[in-house]
Amino acid sequence: MKNIRYDFLTKSNVVFAKKRDNRPNNFEDTVKKPLKIYREDCPFCPGNEDESMDEVIEFKNNFGIKIINNKYPVVSIDEEDNYGHHYVVIEDSNHNGDENTITQERFFQILRAYKAAINNIKKDEKIKYVQIFKNCKRGGGASLEHPHSQIIALDHIPKKYLELCSEKCNICEEREKEENDNLRIVARNNHFIAYAPFASVNAYQIRIALLEHKGSLLDLEGEVLISLAEIYENVMSELRRVLEDFPYNLGFYSLENENFHFFLDIYPRKISLGGFELSSGMLINSKLPEDVASEINKL
Repeated sequence: MKNIRYDFLTKSNVVFAKKRDNRPNNFEDTVKKPLKIYREDCPFCPGNEDESMDEVIEFKNNFGIKIINNKYPVVSIDEEDNYGHHYVVIEDSNHNGDENTITQERFFQILRAYKAAINNIKKDEKIKYVQIFKNCKRGGGASLEHPHSQIIALDHIPKKYLELCSEKCNICEEREKEENDNLRIVARNNHFIAYAPFASVNAYQIRIALLEHKGSLLDLEGEVLISLAEIYENVMSELRRVLEDFPYNLGFYSLENENFHFFLDIYPRKISLGGFELSSGMLINSKLPEDVASEINKL
């Protein structure tokens, strides 16, 4: 079993050190207080609309999902050298909505909201790239408790994405290897496969890849979109059983390019990057993906 593996996405070597999972930890755990259903000081809670930006587009749904402009944007249509759009997708009307046990129906509606937002952004001909991502809980980099995700649109395509647009599809190749090895798969349905990548950059990372070679979330319609919501609910439910209440990051890899392959990555955040990772450019993972799949599949 290789202890150093190469991740084609980050272009980093990942060092697998299983013994580090048993390190002692003498930091005291902070007591988690149950969240209230509503907070007066939360800009995303219903009734506090004056504190947040107006809705970008009207999105009809039964879950309180809204698409608004980010009050503290990374990019702006008013900045020529930092041009773009920055949206927030409020995922739940309740402040204490559970982001670890999201239902298939709710995630399906969130996916619809993402597509509506992207179609709205596409009206701006300057935009070349749209990134959907989620920072869950403080450990995942979130600054607000209320369930939400974000969309950033840029006037250029990041180098990382251009490199994934080669004629040789990395995701098709990786998916075939995962199916042949059958060591790291955690879920599958008619349209998607979920697995712990061979060179997972952190413990319990799960990748959900489209079986068919298509590049954009906008390509997913009807049954395919429902299948994505279904497998996402299953994976999150399994991770919740193993990790209990956990912070995480979620990243969508989507591009309207015939050479690109749609997928998304879930990154549970058990630990933060340390000095070695930041200074060496290498990553340390204390959990082999084969062990992750075995642990999940036992449930």
